[in-house]
Order: sequence, then structure tokens, then C-alpha cells
Amino acid sequence: MSGSYKKGVNKVIAIAKETTFGTLSAATAQQLRRVNFVMNLNKDAYQSQEILPSQQVRDGRHGVRRVTANMNGQWSPGSYVAFFENMLRKPFAAGVSVSSLSITPNGTAGTFTRASGSWLTDGFKVGDVVRFSGFISGGVDNNARNFRIKDLDATVMTVYNVAPENVTTVAQQTSITCSVVGKKSFVPVSGHEFMSHSIEEWMPDGATATSNRGLGMTMQAARLNLPATGFATVDFQMVGQDMAFTATQAYPAATAPNSANSLAAVNGRVRFNGADVAYITGAQITIAAPVDAPPVVGSNIVPEVFAGVITAQGQLNALLKDNSLLTLFDQETEVDLHLWLTTGSTANADFATIVMNRVKMMSNQRNDGDRSLMQMLSFQAFEHVTGAGSGTKYDASTIIMQDSLA
Repeated sequence: MSGSYKKGVNKVIAIAKETTFGTLSAATAQQLRRVNFVMNLNKDAYQSQEILPSQQVRDGRHGVRRVTANMNGQWSPGSYVAFFENMLRKPFAAGVSVSSLSITPNGTAGTFTRASGSWLTDGFKVGDVVRFSGFISGGVDNNARNFRIKDLDATVMTVYNVAPENVTTVAQQTSITCSVVGKKSFVPVSGHEFMSHSIEEWMPDGATATSNRGLGMTMQAARLNLPATGFATVDFQMVGQDMAFTATQAYPAATAPNSANSLAAVNGRVRFNGADVAYITGAQITIAAPVDAPPVVGSNIVPEVFAGVITAQGQLNALLKDNSLLTLFDQETEVDLHLWLTTGSTANADFATIVMNRVKMMSNQRNDGDRSLMQMLSFQAFEHVTGAGSGTKYDASTIIMQDSLA
């Protein structure tokens, strides 16, 4: 059997955040899980327009270099943090954690009431997934359990009180800690960080080992597909400044990919218009920031990749039961859309969330047939401004992401 050619099963993809745009990152890289990864060097090409007596073309030339890449994978917690924070222009950061609380849980109302202080001042937000610790005796079932925050005021946190998020009633207990699980990122109001990454495609087999290095790589779109059955998938489109080739691996000590199970919508929840719903048969979300890479005189590489406004839009497929969704579309009613995807059904399963608190239906189409009738709704998410930000119950952002393993 010949060993002269490359095999996809041996290919290793690693990503590292750059300090200087277009310069190979010296930071510790992260190996990536993938279904498919393709990275190509592209060049502008042009030929002479001279009309010659020979009636032939005498010259042609290569122009500006650019890199394009497409990454497709099964979405799993912790796996694509670098891609999402590049897209959202904000690094994932540890969530709020507050200790020494006196808390009274109420299983009937699905609430955690604190004796003093403020959930809002501390920085908790609607859509956050939190876990408690420190409950004793009859309240221990409230520990180490994922709870999605449904509503907040200064002293009362209301969560979705459904399995496996059931709240256990107990008299007030002290020395309780409440923490937002993992890390969060979102499109910020200010202080945006325009990031670039180095991505290495390492192929050690074949006649000669090969390292292809995409430099100055910037995300321009992230597409998430959430089917009713099957794994959630992600597709990232990237553009970059240049590609370098060598036979030496850039990131031999890259951190190995985690082993978290892939996310599946069947294990998660969809909150739509204020309530958990069970009639969505699929969702697609696209986060986009179109880029521009203008060439300059005197260089065959672009000096920078310029990213534009970030948008979040998508489509919901739903079973048709009445005209409620059509009415939302017709009246331009803004709703919330929260997606919580987990790796399993346990109370503390790892997860990733997408929270959009201002969503408007932009179209509504229906099908026909002899069995289930369906409707397809496109939507656009918008920046949450009024009643959002520090000291309020909402993040001031178009889209917020939380990852338990980020």
C-alpha cells in the first residue's frame, strides 16, 4: 500500500489568536474537532489586453493573494470558542459568581429569593444558566443543577421549573453560592476587539510533511443548524491575508480537542415569546460580519481585513397549530428566542446557549400536504438597548452565547 499521499484522517487543524495581524501566532494553539475543513490560497489573475499582430495573448500575471477557509463541525461545548469570539468581537469571560448568600428556594413558583443584595447589581441576566452550591439537608437537590433564568428582579430569580431544572422547596439557608456556568460572550456596545487568528493545516503523512498556515484569518459568517433530530452543526466561513507553506509543524504542542459529547436539540429547550415551546421542528441561525480586503499599490497582500456590522438572522420551521405565529409576523411583534442545547439529559449536563431578546419575524410561509402542515418563518435579531445593560436584567446585545466548557 502506497504511503505517498495525504490522508484526511491524519490531518490536524489548530488555531491560535494572533497578537499582530498576519503574523504567525506564538500563543498556545487549540486543536479543532471537525467534520470538514478546507483552506485555499487564492490570487487575483489578469491577462494582457493588448491586441497583437500574432493574434495571441502574450502575458498574464498573478495579483493580490487572499486566503479563504470553511470549517464545518458538530457543535460541542468548548470546541469552537475561538471562532465565536472572533465573530462576536468579545472574548469569552467567566460568568458572575456570588457567594455567602441567604436564599429561600420555592419549588412551586420556581424562584430563588435572596435575603439581601441584588441579582441585578451582581450582574445576573435573563437567559443565563446558573448553578447553586452550599444547600444542605432537604435543599441539596438544588446544588449542581442547571437552571435557566426566566426572569429577574433585585431579590427574586425565577427559573424554568421543569425537569431536569426542578426547584426543591426548603426554608431559607445561608452560605449559598450562585454562579453563571462556564463563560459568556456577546456583541458588546463598546470596546469591540477585532481579532485575527493563525490556522494551521498539518498533514504529517505522504511523501513530505506539510504545514499550510492561514495568516490574518477573520470570521465573516457562522451558520448554525439545529435540527429536531440529529446533532447540531456549525459552519464557519473565514477570509485571511496570506498563506505560508513549510514542512515543519507550527503547533506541535497544541492543546488536544476536548471529548465533550456533541450537542443535540432533542436534549435542549427552545424559549420563544416568553415560554418553552415544543412545536419548533428546526432552526437555522446565521451570524454575519461581511468583510472587505482592499488591495493596495506596491504589495501582493492586503494590509488588513476590514469587518463590518454584525447581524444575526435565521429561520424557524414550526408545526402549524393556529395563527399565532402569523399574527406575530403581521403585527411586527418583537419576541425573545433562547436556544439551550445540552450533551445529555442529566441535571448538570454540559451545554451551549444562544440568547436573542429582540427578535422580529420577517416572513411567514406555509406548505400544504395530507399530513402535518408546516410554517417557515425568517427572523432578524436586533440590539437590545432599552432596559438593558449594567444593573438591568438583560444584556445590551443582539446575541449572547454561553458555553459551559469555554
